Amino acid sequence: MKKLLSLLCIMAASSYAQANHMQFALSSDMVEVNYQANLGKNYNTQATWLHADDEGLKSNVLGLGLFASNQAGRWTSNLGGRAYWMDGENDSNSYGIGLGGSIGFAIAPKFSVGAGLIFSPDVINGGDFENYYDAEIRADFKVMQHATIYIALRSTEASINNFDYEIYNGGAFGFKFAM
Repeated sequence: MKKLLSLLCIMAASSYAQANHMQFALSSDMVEVNYQANLGKNYNTQATWLHADDEGLKSNVLGLGLFASNQAGRWTSNLGGRAYWMDGENDSNSYGIGLGGSIGFAIAPKFSVGAGLIFSPDVINGGDFENYYDAEIRADFKVMQHATIYIALRSTEASINNFDYEIYNGGAFGFKFAM
């Protein structure tokens, strides 16, 4: 609970930045909250909390990232990193810095597709796990001026001693609200 309150304080402290948005994603096994604060037109920071109960394995992942962002025509992109902390089953945990980014393409004014990947190899990981990655492919549809719905396929996983600890692997439905 302390970790969740810390994350909410970080979100509130950065709420003065411009063009912020909040996302909520749900499935039968996962919930995710993501807050992004744009820092001018070239950078953004993101705070993320993911809770999953996938096949009986409960996990919580907290993340705070900083990304360089770009928009060129109908393309958008982010490149940067995310510090994360993961709490898994049986007192297993991991922390580290994942590097990666995302890319998106607006097919039409109200419809876009995108993909993202964050990867943390053993060399910048700590705790019980060796590697960590979070990947997503999604389609967004803008339903109102400040509201978008989306569907996504995502895979979030950590590995330890050649065993893949699946945090979440599957589809999700979400909402994105511009603030």
